[in-house]
Amino acid sequence: MTFQTATDYSNFQFNIEAYLRKKRPKTAPVQPDNDDNALDLTPVLPQPTQAPDNDDALYCLRHFHLGNPTADNKTESTSDDYVPALLNRYRDIPHLSDDYPLFLYPVSEQRHALEPSAVAVPLSRFLTDTLKQVAPNENSARVLRDNLPRVERWLRQTLSGEETPIPAIDLLQRAGEALQNELNLTADHNQRLAQDYAQLLKALPEKSEILGYGRYASIHLLNRVIKARLTGRRAEFNQKIDEHVHDLHQLLTVEQTKSPEALSLTWQADIGWSAYFDTGKLSQYATHHSHGSIRMTKERIERVNKALNVLEAYQQKPHATLLHLVHLGHKPPIPVAEDHLQSSQHDEPCLKASALFDDIARQWAAIFAAVRIAELELRNQYDPALHDPWFAYFNWQVFCNEEMLLLPVIVAFESADRIANNSMTALSHLLSSGRPVQVLVRVQPHNNPYALEQQSPFDSYRLELGYFGISHRQVMVSQTSTARYEHLLHQFASALESPRAGLHLISTGALQQVGDKRHFNAWVIAGAALESRAHPFFCINPDKGDAAAERMNFTGNPQADKDWPEHLFEYKTANGQKAEKSLPFSFADYALIIPRLRPHFRVVPLHVEDDSLMPVTDYLQQTPAECEKKIPFIWAVNSQRCVRRLVVSRALIFSCRDRLNYWHTLQEMAGIHNKYVDRALAEKRAQIQAEEQQAREALSLQYEQQLNEIRNETAHATMQKLTQALLKSSFLTSGAINQTFTPKSAKVEKAKAEKTDTPAESQTTVPSVVETVIEFSDPWIDTPLCTTCNDCININAMMFVYDENKQAMIGDLQQGTFAQMVEAAEICPANCIHPGKPWNADEATPELLERAKGL
Repeated sequence: MTFQTATDYSNFQFNIEAYLRKKRPKTAPVQPDNDDNALDLTPVLPQPTQAPDNDDALYCLRHFHLGNPTADNKTESTSDDYVPALLNRYRDIPHLSDDYPLFLYPVSEQRHALEPSAVAVPLSRFLTDTLKQVAPNENSARVLRDNLPRVERWLRQTLSGEETPIPAIDLLQRAGEALQNELNLTADHNQRLAQDYAQLLKALPEKSEILGYGRYASIHLLNRVIKARLTGRRAEFNQKIDEHVHDLHQLLTVEQTKSPEALSLTWQADIGWSAYFDTGKLSQYATHHSHGSIRMTKERIERVNKALNVLEAYQQKPHATLLHLVHLGHKPPIPVAEDHLQSSQHDEPCLKASALFDDIARQWAAIFAAVRIAELELRNQYDPALHDPWFAYFNWQVFCNEEMLLLPVIVAFESADRIANNSMTALSHLLSSGRPVQVLVRVQPHNNPYALEQQSPFDSYRLELGYFGISHRQVMVSQTSTARYEHLLHQFASALESPRAGLHLISTGALQQVGDKRHFNAWVIAGAALESRAHPFFCINPDKGDAAAERMNFTGNPQADKDWPEHLFEYKTANGQKAEKSLPFSFADYALIIPRLRPHFRVVPLHVEDDSLMPVTDYLQQTPAECEKKIPFIWAVNSQRCVRRLVVSRALIFSCRDRLNYWHTLQEMAGIHNKYVDRALAEKRAQIQAEEQQAREALSLQYEQQLNEIRNETAHATMQKLTQALLKSSFLTSGAINQTFTPKSAKVEKAKAEKTDTPAESQTTVPSVVETVIEFSDPWIDTPLCTTCNDCININAMMFVYDENKQAMIGDLQQGTFAQMVEAAEICPANCIHPGKPWNADEATPELLERAKGL
């Protein structure tokens, strides 16, 4: 079946990021040619088969990987219908929906400061937005709205192979006629469609153009940016020259009126020499002449006239050239109407561009010098002693930024292979000279430009021209792709805003065909180069600052923090079940779509299942010793939708490591996985962890000390309470106590009373040991509970004292009163003071006893 529009294959969920994931406006799809069953193109992972020669197959695959040429005939070669698994959904779609064709806005004198988005937009987006403007109601222009995909399809087919921009109105007029013929509507519907389409064409800006995807699209886009930037600047500059010419003429006219000859002629004309003359006018001239003014020197008059002549010559024939292209002989197709563009051929475009810039700068130096002299003279600030030597050696090296940006842009169009082998010295001299020449280099991301004609691109490390350009520290270096038009326009716009040399490495995507059948268009191949890190995007702009973090722009790279971008691959198992797995897209996957690199792959037989087979991206993470036991492979799909493994040669693995190494270098420059930062973070993290460990150890030691103190205090308090409890228990059970354990205030009042009241006769029968009853009426303090509040100390510092732990205990009771004891017990926050009973009977008042009760 054939896909006509983006929505015909919108069911395909997997898209390569940034290139293969494009959100299109919702439009009515053109119906597919075949039945719905044909849409199920999901690849199938076949069931492994059984075969006795598994070891022999592994042996041959290993020898192929290691580079043994005898293994080539013993292994299955990779036919032309194998494509990387992640690109299988996009095979054989010649007009895959991408950003092209582009709608190019007309250039006006007011567009020099506009963003690149005002230079070009995808035609599909422009048509959709314009139709919304002319027919804002969703139901209006319904036939045209539903069939815009047909218009886009016709435009893609028509622009296929077209290398130049085409006027938009004429081309879209033809597309409308083709749409009417294709739909074959009734007369009423056809008339309505024609009216709606006419409104759409009426909304198109005049002199707008449409550009298809091609080899020279970058040149045409650069040409458009230059026109958008320089047209307005030149218009402002021309206006300034007109004003200076007018003012210089006035200055010279005033100077002429100061001469005696001019004054005499004026008198003769106005006053006359007859007997009757006008005395009033005579008085005016006499007064004017008496005041007078200093006349200009002869040298100044000559200087002003010389500057005026230069400016008037420019007025009569202003420099219209905006772009001068130097090429090798394969001249890019340039529309005839582009009169602002000139081109020349040379065997060394960089040398020719450098010499051409000197010639053009010399011509403009005279104009810029005349403008500066005119401004100084009009302000009467020209100092011959200061300015004469300055203008005697005035050249492009002293041009100001505004003057540099007025010069026509010199572009050297080169190829990577030529620069690497023959023109590197010329390129280096140009980039080091400071001349603001833009060098456009077409690169093939799969190739090594430094390799000789008969060499494999994997025989040596790849010469990265971008890194070569970075070594020229004052040069703007960008690596971009025609397929990513927005990124390309931003790089061109940045270069044209800077008075520096620029090196632009541009990938267009090589066209690949198998017989009469094309697997992928150039746009998809260019996108695959970006995804596989074969052609990463970056821009180094010295105008941003000296630090790499300021100069480096790394936007546009998919999943820039990873080694390889990863995407979901949908497939079916052998029993028909849908499955998916995450697959990385590596440089080896990209190499599979390049015809000349297919000999670096071999098909793994279905019966071969062994742990030694390992995906390329995992293989690249292994140590050299581990790699000796493994065989790397990638996943691919053939034209029968069969998912197979392809073993990769060691030479291709060598190139994968080289590309990954360069990718890591760019990542580090962009601040991603920067080893210096990682090392500094690790050191800081270790320092913080050490400080935290020390703090934990200090806290642990402090806690241990506090815990020991608490243990000791708790043990002391526990023993005191235990002793008191034992003493109390002993008194209560035996009714007597050894005096060594009796408190000093324990008086056996009851025993004394009984002894006094007993008759003498009975006293002789009383035993020598008198049974006594002891009461705990003495005050006491639960010392371990003391909070050292000083409340009791403040009442009486003799009756209450602190121990070695600064906790309260009973001191000398004779130095205080029972009332003070009760007061201290009442205000104690810990309730650890127990007043007992008065030790002085005179204080045993009912009020104090009641207050002491329960304390």
